Amino acid sequence: MKILIVGDFRSEIYEKAFYKSFKKLGYEIYQFSWVKYYKGYLNNSNNNVIKSIYYKIQNKFLFGPVIYKINKDLLSFCKKIEPNLILVYVVYVYFQEL
Repeated sequence: MKILIVGDFRSEIYEKAFYKSFKKLGYEIYQFSWVKYYKGYLNNSNNNVIKSIYYKIQNKFLFGPVIYKINKDLLSFCKKIEPNLILVYVVYVYFQEL
């Protein structure tokens, strides 16, 4: 069985844990990470305010050139490997001021 895990793969306790566990169980595992599409925005290494806003808006509303590219590449990858199961791991963090 082919399993595709989709996420940002920045932490050992989320997508990477699923990846390692399924692999240990003997499944054929693939990963698709979208972190490379955000070029410094997610790790705060980008000092360009305009670029930061550009990525932040697309990330918030899930619409724009970056989102289009992620979706296009993900669909292309799915057609290439033809997985039986796709696990998309997304974490939404909501902060509320007290």
